[in-house]
Amino acid sequence: MGGTYAGNAVSCAAACAVADAFHEENIMANVQARSQELFASLNALRDDQTLAQHILDVRGRGLMVAMEFASSEGPGAAFDPATPKGLTVKKGYASIDNERV
Repeated sequence: MGGTYAGNAVSCAAACAVADAFHEENIMANVQARSQELFASLNALRDDQTLAQHILDVRGRGLMVAMEFASSEGPGAAFDPATPKGLTVKKGYASIDNERV
């Protein structure tokens, strides 16, 4: 079967309502503004001398963000997601710039 908007009338009406709300409530302008704030804050962390050795890169688009962290075990070493409390870590393979997620 299909996904969230599987093509039935109710799903299509919901999709249209969401698209209308995005337009009427100027959601994308808000995303752009919040994105600038988010990236400015994350880049400030990356540029902080005490953290610079741990944060290799901050990248993304809109509010979808990836941070690349350095590992003391060397390049390409995976972090154990169970170790840091309250932190979710997922190793990513795709690229936003290549339109693959």
